[in-house]
Amino acid sequence: MYSMYRCRCYLLGAAVFCGFKIYTHYQQIDEQTEAFAEIAEVVENAEPEEEPPKDKDTPVSEGEDILAKYKELYLQNEDMVGWIAIDGTGINYPVMQSRNSPNFYLKHSFEKEYSDLGVPYIQEDCDILTSDNLVILRTPHQRRQDVRGVGRLQIQELL
Repeated sequence: MYSMYRCRCYLLGAAVFCGFKIYTHYQQIDEQTEAFAEIAEVVENAEPEEEPPKDKDTPVSEGEDILAKYKELYLQNEDMVGWIAIDGTGINYPVMQSRNSPNFYLKHSFEKEYSDLGVPYIQEDCDILTSDNLVILRTPHQRRQDVRGVGRLQIQELL
C-alpha cells in the first residue's frame, strides 16, 4: 500500500514538473515572438536616409556602412550581420554572428539574454564580407508555423 502511494506521488510530481516545463516553454515562445515583432517594427519604421556617394578607394569605418533601416538595431547589438525574410511565412528575423563564442545565439536572444529558442545566426567561421563561399545560416528552434508554405527566399544584407 505504501509503495502504491509513493508511486502516485512520484507520478504526480513528474506530471507537475512536465506541465511547468511545457508552460514556461510556450511562455518563452510568446515572449520571443513579441520581441521579434518589435525588432521587425523598428526595421519597418526606419526613416530612409539618403546615402552619400561612396568613393571605392576610401575605407569605411566599422559601423558606418550599415544600411539605414538596420542602424538602430545594429547599435543595440553589433553582432547583427543581416536580416532574413521569407514571403508568405512568419520568418522576419535579424541574423546574428558571434565570432568569439561558437553557437552563442543557439541559446541566446537578440538582447544576448538566455533563451531556449535562440536567433538565426551565421556559423562563426563564415566570413560574410570577403567570402564568395557558402554561408551557413542556422535557425535554432524556430516555430513550425513559420516555415509552412515557404515562398521565395529574400535575404537582405546588412552591409
